[in-house]
Amino acid sequence: MAVTIKQIAELAGVAPTTVSLVLRDSPKVGRATKDRVLRIVEDMDYYPNHSGKMLKQGRTDAVAIVSSLFQNIFKMEFVNGVERAVHGGPFQLRHYYAEAGSEPAKCKEILYGKMADAVLAMSMLAPPDFLAKIKASRKPLVLVEDVVEGFPGVRFDNYAASYEAVRYLAGKGRRRIAISLAMKAYMGHCFVDERLRGYIAASRDLGLEYSEIIELPAYDLGAGRIMVERILDKSEPPDALFCASGDLTAASFLKQARVQGLRVPDDIAVMGFDDSIIAQTTTLGLTTVRQPSTEMGKAALDLALRLIDGEAEAFSMIVTFPPEIIVRESA
Repeated sequence: MAVTIKQIAELAGVAPTTVSLVLRDSPKVGRATKDRVLRIVEDMDYYPNHSGKMLKQGRTDAVAIVSSLFQNIFKMEFVNGVERAVHGGPFQLRHYYAEAGSEPAKCKEILYGKMADAVLAMSMLAPPDFLAKIKASRKPLVLVEDVVEGFPGVRFDNYAASYEAVRYLAGKGRRRIAISLAMKAYMGHCFVDERLRGYIAASRDLGLEYSEIIELPAYDLGAGRIMVERILDKSEPPDALFCASGDLTAASFLKQARVQGLRVPDDIAVMGFDDSIIAQTTTLGLTTVRQPSTEMGKAALDLALRLIDGEAEAFSMIVTFPPEIIVRESA
């Protein structure tokens, strides 16, 4: 049978309200009494009944993250940002996996089933009718990456990031700039669509007639071999490679390029995307576009808490993070 506050109070020789104050770390209770109560709480393995609290207050004191993929570097660093923001506060963080395409159903299950007070949905392509229902019911849902105008979200300016990457490489005298992306796998998501549009627009505006789009099946260590083979197969190879596919693929390219005798940056300049821990630890420093994943996680949690508190302006707020070029040796 579960231990109750009344039992703790009897053992400590205090009133049940005093035990409640101790558990809330109230300054109204003296140090000696607090220590005595907390020793008994620990000895008895007492834990508050959160289900009863939820029924009484109508909330869970939890925020959920929903994603179809968590091992992605951006997502791991984003979640790290949320975890840092949650730490020391009253809210718990819960992770929920949903198969690609089923994320809206999982979000509805969590929000309408009161499994959490708010949801951070990562890279979710949300149907308009789903968003309309969520907005009408004022459910605290924050879209991350794939945002929708008029709906709360946190995004990175992928278009500007790609545009600035091409402009930087062109400013270094590179005229044949290639880009790598997994279009078949992720077309429709903003992190592909906007990066591709930025690349095309910058190439046009800067008068770069050369265009080379390297299609990757996935963002993994095998991408390096694919990109090197594609480049070596060209009669007019690129003199710069923008790995809009991320730092992991750029690091893979650096390794494979060395094996194949391609000199970086002499033969080809290389730029990554994210400025993840990988970009900061490659043997040849990787020039990259910084996407502030951790800060985005903190901002998403802050927006979720504002939604929980019912702040009217938060229900249509989109927080946008600008890009920054981090220059190292590879470009």
